[in-house]
Amino acid sequence: MRVAALDDEPHALEIIKKFCADTKQVESLALFSRPAEAIQYIAEHGVDLFFLDINMPGVSGLALRKKIGPGTMVVFATAYSEYAAEGFNLNVLDYLLKPFSFERFAESINRASIRRSMAQQQAPSEDHISLRVSYALVKIPLEQILYIEGLNDYIRVHLVSQKTVMSRTTLKVLEDKLPSEIFMRAHRSYIVSLNKISRVNNKFIHIGQQVIPVGLVYEERFHAKTRQATAGLISATNGL
Repeated sequence: MRVAALDDEPHALEIIKKFCADTKQVESLALFSRPAEAIQYIAEHGVDLFFLDINMPGVSGLALRKKIGPGTMVVFATAYSEYAAEGFNLNVLDYLLKPFSFERFAESINRASIRRSMAQQQAPSEDHISLRVSYALVKIPLEQILYIEGLNDYIRVHLVSQKTVMSRTTLKVLEDKLPSEIFMRAHRSYIVSLNKISRVNNKFIHIGQQVIPVGLVYEERFHAKTRQATAGLISATNGL
């Protein structure tokens, strides 16, 4: 499970770091003391679980919660019990009251792990995605998608034989819904269909007439994926 934490107190972050190290369910951890950096990281990389302080200088965790998309579970970790009701109204997974024990922390981790597993099991294995366009729910065949462009709180889906579709959601939410064997995040602003790539030229992807940059943080994983796909194709061809 990918985890991030935001707190203005270094000691609080150290406790979360130690507790995460003591559980086998945390695959990666990113720690932040600056809200803007945390929000940007989640938007670009995505995390499964976000531990968020509430009372920080100049900003409230309650306000920050509203900027986190539905694909990320949020746990408030705070010394103030009076925000509990408002916190749960914001659909948080859990509310940890400082100082909390490892056992109480582990409860949040287990709860997040269970919810994540349930979401993965319930994810439909279909040949399309459904997006809300204006006031209607539109089904888009996966085979029609060329690439998807992120525009802050909106995405633009570029299609083979239809008009571009705009929907109010984020790339991270859509990335979690799309099959990873077909679609891949190649840039903070783009998800591409691997089947539709005509050419990869160093740091650029060519899909038809469109040239899409490969982001620095995605470069290694993207090229490894395309090399793997190419090797598989060569292997299958040699077997004919």
